[in-house]
Amino acid sequence: MSEDHLSPQLGRLIDVAKSAVNEAGLSSRSVEVVGFLTAGGEIFTGCYSKDDPENPSCDAATDALERCIQAGHEDIDAAIVAGGDASEDSAPCAECHAVLMDIDPELPLLVKQRGRWVLLPVDRVSPQT
Repeated sequence: MSEDHLSPQLGRLIDVAKSAVNEAGLSSRSVEVVGFLTAGGEIFTGCYSKDDPENPSCDAATDALERCIQAGHEDIDAAIVAGGDASEDSAPCAECHAVLMDIDPELPLLVKQRGRWVLLPVDRVSPQT
């Protein structure tokens, strides 16, 4: 499914994730944002910066999942991975990919491919190397 056919909720998920990248206040190339869209339409994000010496391991997906669960939502309908240049491809880091696979290998995941947002099952997206 290409971005031309995304639902308004998925469009909102993209907007929230892009905003979270910008709010990180760091080089967007060093930021990874993972966001979750719940069945009720709420969005929870987690952010990781490679430039943060106090946080050496990527935990954007874990952070977003914990926020989602703390708010009483375990019903995740879709996820997104954002960061880097707007024209570049996006894919989850290995740690985030593992968290997403644990949630559901068929969880719909928004990623950027060739400058366009596409929706694919997590198990069809390779983690960054």
